[in-house]
Amino acid sequence: MRFAPWVPAAVVLAVLPLPASAAGPSGSVGGFGEVRFSALPGVDGRWWNLTERLRPRLVGSLHDRISLTVEVELLLRQGRNTTREFQRTMEESDFGPLLEAADVQWPTRRNEVLWIDGIADVLEVARLYADFYLPVVDIRIGRQALFWGSAVMLNPTDPFPEFLLAEPWRQRAGTNAVRATATLNDDSDLTAVLATNDTFTRIRAAGRLRMLFPFAEIALVGAYREDDNDGLVGLDVRGELGVGWWFEGALHIDEFVTSELAIGIDYSFPVLDGLFVIVQYYRNGYGAGRRHEPVSGTARLASTLPDELTDLLAGQAPSPPGAEEEEPPEPEVFAPLLTGRDYLLVTLNQVFAPEVSLSLTALQNLSDGTGFVQPSLVVSPTGWLQLALDAQIPYRLWGDGGEFKPDPDSLVIRQDVLGRELTADLSGLVPAATITFWTRASF
Repeated sequence: MRFAPWVPAAVVLAVLPLPASAAGPSGSVGGFGEVRFSALPGVDGRWWNLTERLRPRLVGSLHDRISLTVEVELLLRQGRNTTREFQRTMEESDFGPLLEAADVQWPTRRNEVLWIDGIADVLEVARLYADFYLPVVDIRIGRQALFWGSAVMLNPTDPFPEFLLAEPWRQRAGTNAVRATATLNDDSDLTAVLATNDTFTRIRAAGRLRMLFPFAEIALVGAYREDDNDGLVGLDVRGELGVGWWFEGALHIDEFVTSELAIGIDYSFPVLDGLFVIVQYYRNGYGAGRRHEPVSGTARLASTLPDELTDLLAGQAPSPPGAEEEEPPEPEVFAPLLTGRDYLLVTLNQVFAPEVSLSLTALQNLSDGTGFVQPSLVVSPTGWLQLALDAQIPYRLWGDGGEFKPDPDSLVIRQDVLGRELTADLSGLVPAATITFWTRASF
């Protein structure tokens, strides 16, 4: 369970000096249970995934001005295991005898059936925070969701970004933080955040000044993340001129200064219960442009290779047991969410009735010509039950392949060993589409 050990103590110390509310402590219990089934046509091996998720939430009012929220998540998975499928593919390829001779140690788990090492792999404290509603400032202390920005799915001014477009069922990850929001006047407020990573070894700080003008809402954002030793300054503007519009831009400051921005519009048409249209351009200053090499399909699939296999694929002899190895550089915690430079996002959402909606989202990489389209049907027959059918279908409009639909040749590993070329075809690990049905019951 990942949360700051000082959070419970801080909550208790803050509560003790305050008298109980006249009505006494009170609380409520809620949450949801979810079952999700995914089919992956076009892959070799096991083609399905099944996930069960239970996420109960307890909200308690300790005082007129204090509340405590606890939310845990129990998550179980069955079906396709990418690590095992990768192992099977490599062992059945030309590399098989070489891997056996090199005694490559593949990743394992204590419980091979559930593929877990312990309870922390299936049970998580997703939220644990206390809210203090004071006359001048509202304070939230503990593990909480943090999100800033007006753009859709891709937010340059968000200090804690996540890519949730491909997983519409997933909640934002929790961050251990103290957040304070002060109302300056009727048209402006100031939010300050002091956060840390899950091991409490890196500090993250962020601030946002939000101001409301007759023509738009404007927010100025600044942040520092010790994880990557980088800074962020940004501007977020949202307004209404017949159509909704927004501009969100940021500068990332580390060894170099890079830019990131999103510009978009939305509009609703009076068709049935509403037809909503969103168009957004996104630019990632970190990304590869037209002159860069396309993204390697094997790079993503082989990102967690055993060290011995990494050495072999690099044409090196495996390190002998006990030999000192150089520590690999730490990966970026807040690496860019996408690898390309220029993107177009288009979303159409038709609401047929309050209980039924159909949406279609397309994300196009304008640099390498690949993208994916995501149709989604959501039915809510009651206030507590939701049924959804979602598909993610990659495509290529031009070019030789790239981020969302790799070139088939990039999915083949080739290595010359003692004058003989060894190959391994990883195309069976990449689905032609991902089709997911999920149902959620709230309580």
